[in-house]
Amino acid sequence: MKTLLKALMITALLSGTAFAEVEESTMSETPSVDTQQPNTTERSPASADQMSGIWHSMNWAQTEAARINVISAVAKTYWLSVMQVEVLLETIASPESRQRLLTDLYPRITNPGQIGRLGRLLPSGSVPQGLAALTQPKASSHL
Repeated sequence: MKTLLKALMITALLSGTAFAEVEESTMSETPSVDTQQPNTTERSPASADQMSGIWHSMNWAQTEAARINVISAVAKTYWLSVMQVEVLLETIASPESRQRLLTDLYPRITNPGQIGRLGRLLPSGSVPQGLAALTQPKASSHL
């Protein structure tokens, strides 16, 4: 499994366009994340080119906090497969941060039936039963 993940990361890094815009004069700064509006009618996982761009941004993110920011931006922009989410979450050391990020990413997962495979990355060792409920907008009560 680790070999497959490494192969996917290498493929993503070697292909396509960038997720972040970088000017030549500011190569030492973290690039800004492209905040393009997602296509809500198409729910296919991020393409190899898009993943390449995401990995470019992750490469620039030198701290865990910066990687968390990149993943949070990805959660607002792209649809992802469980495998893509797994690879992104593996870059974060803190199980608690992984769980918070999974809550952000869950509504954008294209194959939520496979979410159980992410349990090994979370503090409790399993995906919370109420994850779908956590990601639903809360109904406002009118008194």
